[in-house]
Amino acid sequence: MKLLVRSVFFSLFVLTCSTQALADEDALRVGGSFVLGVLPKLAFEQGMFEEAQLSVEFTRIEVGKMAMDAVLSDKIDVGCIVATNLAVNSFNHSDLRVIAAIISDYDNGLVYRKDRGIGSISELRGKRVGYLPATTSHSFLLHHLEAVGLTFADIRPVVMQPLSMLPSLRAGAVDAVSIWNPWRERIIRSLGEEVGEVRNSEVYRPMGYLAVTERTIKEKPTELRALLRVLFRAEQFASQHPELVKKRFGAWNGLDDAAVEALWSPLRLRVDLLDDAVSSVESDIRLLRKNDVRFRTRSHRPAVSFFDIGPLSELDSARIGERLR
Repeated sequence: MKLLVRSVFFSLFVLTCSTQALADEDALRVGGSFVLGVLPKLAFEQGMFEEAQLSVEFTRIEVGKMAMDAVLSDKIDVGCIVATNLAVNSFNHSDLRVIAAIISDYDNGLVYRKDRGIGSISELRGKRVGYLPATTSHSFLLHHLEAVGLTFADIRPVVMQPLSMLPSLRAGAVDAVSIWNPWRERIIRSLGEEVGEVRNSEVYRPMGYLAVTERTIKEKPTELRALLRVLFRAEQFASQHPELVKKRFGAWNGLDDAAVEALWSPLRLRVDLLDDAVSSVESDIRLLRKNDVRFRTRSHRPAVSFFDIGPLSELDSARIGERLR
């Protein structure tokens, strides 16, 4: 079996693919960033898919929402997405399904200009804050604003893509930006003493998932189980060789050792479907309804309906929480 790598570069929401070889029509098409997709990327680099005789085509997609859209449009079979993507999708009632959570507590935060009178989330009232809707950039703001008694109505939100945040902050077009790493680290490194940051806290615990469609579950059950088995191995490898994996993680994402250490310490890499996998989506749905009039009166599917425990339960039922049993 062969493995094929595609690189997808994020620019103005356009996917630009560079294919090194002809695609294997039988390959399982997996897509995600090298943050959400640490375990698939690690498995790929360590040759675990080849050892399992599983043909995999890996596509780098820098934003979870784009990975979700790629799953729903049948461009990939499995996408690495976040709870916020599921929350927004819950109002569209699509056939999106989650077969596992694969990462939690990865790094999000706020970067602000020091000359704008900002030193904490509570000081964002009336400020122009750049964010990307339907991502953890969005959820970070929602959760942290609520924690200090504010809502989106109290700030001046500015929709922008990650690549626009650095030049916009430098030019003073926005006062602060909400963004995940490695983008946040690049902004701080570029602007230095001009900016400060508010790191994520226990207020918000972002999670990443493997998303598929009902059709993929029906048509590729053997491949999905094989994928999960390989990710079990990648999880174990990361636990046994943390320093090596941190080095590789930094190299994949262009982060220095200090940035990796700050990001890595709260990180949890584990393939499961515990209760927090559901509650994370529920809290994002609640905050979307509270803060956005477009969602306030619309019906939505229950968060629990996204989760299909079939593939994981057939391999290790102990990895499934009480709410999904």
